[in-house]
Formats: sequence, structure tokens, C-alpha cells
Amino acid sequence: MNSKMISVSIPKEMLPEIEKALGHAYRNRSELIREALRRYLSRDLERVIPIDEAKPDEIDAIKRGRGEFARGEYVRLEDLQRELGLSTK
Repeated sequence: MNSKMISVSIPKEMLPEIEKALGHAYRNRSELIREALRRYLSRDLERVIPIDEAKPDEIDAIKRGRGEFARGEYVRLEDLQRELGLSTK
């Protein structure tokens, strides 16, 4: 991705909030500001498709599912369809 350097003025009062946010997930201010802009610019899409943060129980379910998959504990879609009599083959 090509980048273009721009300057943005930010009130001094916002700097502590920015620094606090950096400690959560971002490596630098540029990444934080890019993500904020992405979210702001995609707000019209969010009206159609809501974007929510995953809830703790959803994150746990994803982790369990990944573990099960890694252990080979899964059913292929084709096998499930055949077992349910929905197979097109």
C-alpha cells in the first residue's frame, strides 16, 4: 500500500487518551489513527451490517473450535449433508 504523509493537529487534551489507546492494541499513533479513520469512513456500511466487538463467550467458543479443528475433531460439510440425506451426489 502506498502511503502519503499528512499532518493533523490534535488538541493536547487528546494526547493522554491516544497514548492510553496505544497500550491496548496498537504499535504506534499512525496505526491507531488509520484504524479510527477506517471505522469512521465505514460507518455507512455499519448501518447495513453492524460491526460489534466479539463478546468474551464468543471468543472462548472460537478458541474451542480452533482447538477442536487442530485435533481433527470436525465433520466435513459433504459428510454431514450425506448423513442428513441432503447430498446432491
